Amino acid sequence: MKNILAFILLPLLATNSLAKEHYVDLRDVNFKGKVVEVSSPNIFKIETTQYGSQRHFWIELINVDFGVVAGKKCQHRTLAGKIGDYVTPSFIKTDSKLQQSCKYMDDLLHEKLIQAEITDWSQPILKGYLFYDAVNVNNELIANGLYRVDYKQTRDANLAILERHARCQRLGIWKSKLGIPEEDMKCQN
Repeated sequence: MKNILAFILLPLLATNSLAKEHYVDLRDVNFKGKVVEVSSPNIFKIETTQYGSQRHFWIELINVDFGVVAGKKCQHRTLAGKIGDYVTPSFIKTDSKLQQSCKYMDDLLHEKLIQAEITDWSQPILKGYLFYDAVNVNNELIANGLYRVDYKQTRDANLAILERHARCQRLGIWKSKLGIPEEDMKCQN
């Protein structure tokens, strides 16, 4: 009788233990594609071919603090304008920092083949890293002093080191900090 009871209960217990297993996402975190639109300085539309059909993804760069321009819409290219020119109607108030950021990201990535590493698959905008010519775009923006590290998203020491190096070399946004005693003290080590 005990053998029959064990024969019935063991499969039930095994099924119950499998039900408590965590869900494992088997989607490939890496994919290749082409940047077809820079919708904002930190969000890009990527076109890729998966399973024989073309798909579009929106990807937001992570760990980079884009400040006031984050999520703001870039003006799109016009066919009449030169590559990189943004035509803004006169009745729209323009933000020069937004235009500079959009133009820089457009010049850097538009129509370029990239590789994306996705860390968050929440729709409609995925979050992750972009790589262009084997260079991590997220890290390069910080290393070149174009943006700060977003410490709300990460505490990665490597990013802090990149930001400190850019600050001490007076790159990008850190140029105007020259001669400020607090900033000079941070670079003495």
